[in-house]
Amino acid sequence: MKKNIFGPEPINTKKQYEKGKIATALLSTLIAVLIMFMIVALDSADKEITELKKEVTEQSIRAHSALNDRDSWADKLKACEASK
Repeated sequence: MKKNIFGPEPINTKKQYEKGKIATALLSTLIAVLIMFMIVALDSADKEITELKKEVTEQSIRAHSALNDRDSWADKLKACEASK
C-alpha cells in the first residue's frame, strides 16, 4: 500500500455519495421554491402597483374636475358682480 504524501485518502463510500445526492436534490428543491416564491411576490406587487396607478389617475381626474368647477364658479361670480 502506497503512502499518500498529501494526507489521508478521501473516503468515498456509497453512503457518502447517496448523502451528497440527497443534499443536492434538497438544495435544488429549495432554490426552485424560492424562485417560485419570488415570482408570486413580484406578480402580486405588480397587481398592487397597477391598482394604485388607477386610483391615482382617478383622483387626478377628480382634482382637475374640481379645479375646473371652481374656475367656472369664480367666472360666474365675477360676471354676477360685474352686472350689479
